[in-house]
Amino acid sequence: MFKKIFLFLLVIFNNTLLFTRAKVTEIEIEKLKSIKDTKNRFLEYTKMSKNKIGDKWFYYGTTKEVGDEATFKEDLHLSNQTFKHEADIQAATFEKGLFCTNVLFEKDALFQDSIFKGYLKFEGAKFKGKADFKNTKILNTSNFVFAIFDTETIFEKAFFRGKTYWHKAQIKKTANFENVIFKDIADFLGTKFMWDVDFSDSKFEQKAKFRFTEFMKITRFRKVLFKQLADFFGSHFKNRADFSNSKFEQEALFRWVKFEGPLNFTSVIFKNLANFKYSNLINQSAEFWGAEYSGENAKYIPEKYQNQMKKVGEETTRETYIY
Repeated sequence: MFKKIFLFLLVIFNNTLLFTRAKVTEIEIEKLKSIKDTKNRFLEYTKMSKNKIGDKWFYYGTTKEVGDEATFKEDLHLSNQTFKHEADIQAATFEKGLFCTNVLFEKDALFQDSIFKGYLKFEGAKFKGKADFKNTKILNTSNFVFAIFDTETIFEKAFFRGKTYWHKAQIKKTANFENVIFKDIADFLGTKFMWDVDFSDSKFEQKAKFRFTEFMKITRFRKVLFKQLADFFGSHFKNRADFSNSKFEQEALFRWVKFEGPLNFTSVIFKNLANFKYSNLINQSAEFWGAEYSGENAKYIPEKYQNQMKKVGEETTRETYIY
């Protein structure tokens, strides 16, 4: 009986979702294709719902596949624009820059599977609905400085080829950065993650900069590869932090970091210095079981945690900062 009631409610819920999305007509698609002005075509494109079937994108309610009309070959300047409707920008390709300084998205902003080849600027933008950048390819410099994300933020499986800047951004709900590849510097200086954030299975190929970043809820960096400096100088972890099974190929810099919750560094590989100098690590509940280090590279980790670790070599490296 319970199963039947559950299935009935599920059908009603799904039908409700369907009715909230307007089906796209073939007339609308042809009209979109006929618009020559890049900005006007883009604005019209944002109003048309899409759905993904397999690895292809279609206009919602049709068998019409998204095509060349979703490629924008000129710079798009949208600063101070307000999107009152759900902005469906999925499967788009931006050959040039996309400039969205102080843009306001009052509902969901959907960018799944989009490709950004030029400069991407969301400085000061506000996302009041879900911000979904899953599977995006961001091939140039990106700027999310001072951006505000009010609800769910998704960058799962995104690819950042250029530098990305997130200075003083505020992410107020769950942030998903799982399986992200950062090919260049990722700079989250002063960013506030106000809810759970997950960077698990991601790869930072250049410096990962989280200086003075605030992690206010559960933080996960599980199975993360840091190929260059991992810089958490002065950051604040207000809840549980999990770095288990991650690998730091260069210095792991946690100087002056304040921890307030339990820490998990089990099975972490420190190929270079594990620098917890001036942090409050000694006063915390932490696990370092199976973590590996060499030489004196664990000298700034309290002895009670060093006893949980494995010394695998004699090479000692110098710390980045001497102050």
